[in-house]
Amino acid sequence: MLKQLFVLLLIFSASVNAQTTIISGYVRDAKTMQPLPGANVIAGNSIGAATDTSGYYEIRNMYEGELQLTVSYIGYIAEERNISTLELNRADFLLQPDEGFLSTVVVTGSKYEKNIGEETVTIDVIKPSLIEHTSPVTIDETIDKVPGVNVIDDDNIRIVR
Repeated sequence: MLKQLFVLLLIFSASVNAQTTIISGYVRDAKTMQPLPGANVIAGNSIGAATDTSGYYEIRNMYEGELQLTVSYIGYIAEERNISTLELNRADFLLQPDEGFLSTVVVTGSKYEKNIGEETVTIDVIKPSLIEHTSPVTIDETIDKVPGVNVIDDDNIRIVR
């Protein structure tokens, strides 16, 4: 019984003496140097933070030692960096935009996807300005604004040419 109590006391004292630290920094766009609000910063596999509106993050209660920081943001290439919290408590990141992330979306009535430049029939493009000015709640409301296209109900779209 005394031996078990000693082992418990030893484990408890080791955990109390473990040093913790704070890791902080900024996440910015590498080209424009603008902050990236809402970027995810993950330390190891267990703890992380999101950047605020100025691109600043702070992760508290990190155990001192080696760890891997992973930073990701939609539309940007994720970056991983190994750091030692014994040497460094600040890590800033400059993320590169992922140029191939966004591309043209083609909605067709055929079985196969077709590139808008290769199609021989009439194709209407829904421009971002239409979506911005009408503020639709669903895609049906946006499609209904295209001339010659009527949304009958949730399952049926009628195209009149």
